[in-house]
Amino acid sequence: MNGKRVPVKLQRGYARLSRQWKAGDKIELDLAIPVERVYANPRLRYNNGRVALQRGPVVYCLEEVDNGPQLNALALPVTTKLTTQHERAFVSIHGTAVQTTDGMEFYQSRQKTKRVRFKAIPYALWDNRAPDEMLAWLRESVI
Repeated sequence: MNGKRVPVKLQRGYARLSRQWKAGDKIELDLAIPVERVYANPRLRYNNGRVALQRGPVVYCLEEVDNGPQLNALALPVTTKLTTQHERAFVSIHGTAVQTTDGMEFYQSRQKTKRVRFKAIPYALWDNRAPDEMLAWLRESVI
């Protein structure tokens, strides 16, 4: 409250603040909303082996403007720690992905990869900065 932590009493599921209120008092509520990995039903073959990111009811996506082109070259390792960052109007999700860096050949005997940072934004906000590539279902990787 007003930039300081104050004790809160919980009563029947409600947070109760008792005080003499003044004009201009401000309350900031910080709720822990974890990032979850969401998986499609295996019968949806186009999303097999892929994962989506969700925080609360909000589904996220990656955009080219933040992550560069060829978003399908990214894979999200199962061990990647996902963090959040407060932006001006939304919360973004960040982590490290594995990016395939090979050329444009169709078939290869070995893949070259590198680790890259990525940024995901709420799906509802995509295509607001530039008309570019977007990906909501990322390949999932065990490395």
